[in-house]
Amino acid sequence: MSGMVDSQLAEESLMPFVLLLVGIYSVTASAEQQWFSRHSEGWFWYEQIAEPETDENEANDQTKRHQPHTTAWIRNNIGLYLDKAIELPSRENVSNYLYLDRLIKEKAERFARVGKQVIEGDPLLDENVRIIHTAFSCPSL
Repeated sequence: MSGMVDSQLAEESLMPFVLLLVGIYSVTASAEQQWFSRHSEGWFWYEQIAEPETDENEANDQTKRHQPHTTAWIRNNIGLYLDKAIELPSRENVSNYLYLDRLIKEKAERFARVGKQVIEGDPLLDENVRIIHTAFSCPSL
């Protein structure tokens, strides 16, 4: 009889823990279901971002006019900086022109590097593919 009482006491003392575990499991299961139903949430390519409505032509004109260091801005202003450096050859004026000249050279270098990669990657543009350079493949004269 004492064995039966001990098992009954054990069941009664374990009951709150069992209920706690069942409650935690049910909360966890419902949280997993919610997570799986929102599987695309958080991935930026699934979310639609609303863009502000503006007149595109006006916005493009303003950004092009006011953005320094673009090729259009450099083309329009390089003469002004050169004239100012020649007319008033102060340290600041000459330095401004030389920095602008350095920027032009860096842009040209980047263009040349990318152009070389494009040429090497396209057999229709690559002259090394078009013209045979080895004596082995040339017919004997």
